[in-house]
Amino acid sequence: MGLSDKVIPSERSLAQSIEIYSEENRDKTYQFIARTTSNQVVVQVRYDDENDTIGMEGYFTETPKLLKQIEDSQEQIWKLTVESGYQNQPGVKTLEEMKSWRYDGTNFPKRDDENSKPPWGDGTPPWEKEEDEHQQEKNRVNSENA
Repeated sequence: MGLSDKVIPSERSLAQSIEIYSEENRDKTYQFIARTTSNQVVVQVRYDDENDTIGMEGYFTETPKLLKQIEDSQEQIWKLTVESGYQNQPGVKTLEEMKSWRYDGTNFPKRDDENSKPPWGDGTPPWEKEEDEHQQEKNRVNSENA
């Protein structure tokens, strides 16, 4: 079942264009699909280059079939992550975190190289800071209760 079979009728033309573009460029691209902060689904055909250049994109109404595709992809990614033993590596999202994440047009995870740093730069990722702050608060409460 292709993208055009998962969208509402008024969005099929755009979905078909994305399918054609993706097929014509399949050897050098991949598809990125995610829920957005505006309750839509974004589908992008991205080039497998150092900048993850967007070749074509479309925004679609959330449908059960699109949401199922995203959920299935997230579960497959998590399964492979666990099978590879990477689930406890710094920066690795849990399945729940993946499911709650929303694309906002600026937060696509880029490759880690000199030209493409994450939004927090060379510093500690925000989720690790939150964990540290939570642990510090826990330690403070425990020391007060001791």
